[in-house]
Amino acid sequence: MILVDGGPLVAIADADDQHHSSCKTALASLREPLGTVWPVLAEAMYLLTDLPDGQNALWEMIARGAVALLPLDFVDVPRIRELMGKYSDRGMDLADAALIRVAER
Repeated sequence: MILVDGGPLVAIADADDQHHSSCKTALASLREPLGTVWPVLAEAMYLLTDLPDGQNALWEMIARGAVALLPLDFVDVPRIRELMGKYSDRGMDLADAALIRVAER
């Protein structure tokens, strides 16, 4: 499985994004399934606030299983918190830390 962060999701959903073409090309070449976590989805939806069609495109990707939503649980919270604290000087947010936590599992 390939874990995907919010940036590529936004780029795929927004035809005006500077990385849209390269992300779309990369997506078409992948054979492995994509996965992400709810905080990443929330971040991408926020970044697409002014683009309802982009949000709908992202919802469609989730609905058809093109991107799997991977579970997070309360047992993940201590590690996510630790990662955010450890890398706070690098701007690690909840979405980044949650994605790393899923990768560790």
